[in-house]
Amino acid sequence: MIKKTIPILLLSILIVGFQSEWAKADSSQETTPLQVLKNQLARVEDRMKAIDQLKTSNDVEMISALSQIIRDSEEPIILRAHIMEVLIQSGNQWASRELKKVLKDSSIPSENRILALYALWKKDAREMKSDLMNLAQNNNESPDMRVAALNYLRTEKDNKWPPRFWENIYLKKENPAPVRIQAMNGMKELGFITQPEIMIIPIIEDPYEQAELRKAVILIADSIVAQEVLQKALMSVLSKTENPLEMRRLALDNLALKPNETILPQLKQILSRESDPILVDGLKALITSAAPKKES
Repeated sequence: MIKKTIPILLLSILIVGFQSEWAKADSSQETTPLQVLKNQLARVEDRMKAIDQLKTSNDVEMISALSQIIRDSEEPIILRAHIMEVLIQSGNQWASRELKKVLKDSSIPSENRILALYALWKKDAREMKSDLMNLAQNNNESPDMRVAALNYLRTEKDNKWPPRFWENIYLKKENPAPVRIQAMNGMKELGFITQPEIMIIPIIEDPYEQAELRKAVILIADSIVAQEVLQKALMSVLSKTENPLEMRRLALDNLALKPNETILPQLKQILSRESDPILVDGLKALITSAAPKKES
């Protein structure tokens, strides 16, 4: 009887021992917030929660993990944006230093760097002013980055600008159209377009200027240029065949918004030599609407 009992007791002890080891193994395999953060297969919601759990930590490995996510364009944009929001609120000195590293690293896609630029601007807009100005004028930067920099500079109201900063970006033909358009919008918002006829009309009338810029200038001109001056410029665009067809059609469309009988002779002259069917139809319609109404 005793001989049978001993093996059973030993077996029970072994089972209890194994259960204890399994419990230890399971507890050691519990996922930490840092592991969730670094796991690209985890749900985005779980990784965002992990960021919130870690945001007060000064753990070097956590900082490294966040930095890697910021740089990786394959990571979900919502996750990277969440990290930026956390860093904006962070009082950790690393936050600004790491964001500046991202901003200055030209090997990182501009989309990621623009996120870093936004975060730095939100943390301290005045401190970023000189960096923003340098980015805006840098021909080696992507147009998106330069446009973002100018957009943030537009909110700076202290008027302490280097001479002709905005004007030089706007007038420099080597600059991409989106950059020049943003510079023009900045000048308008800050009240720097003091001579609109000089700043605006030559761009509208120049057939060799960028079409995208000319379209934007026409739109802004309606609110800051005298109507008779703008009408004359649009008539110039419409009448000159060296202008791209899209620009001539845009000029006609804008003239049609405010028909004026003073331009009837010139409209009829343009119609007499026009071959584009869309322009022909538009000219006929404008001539009809601009003609004085006969009294019944």
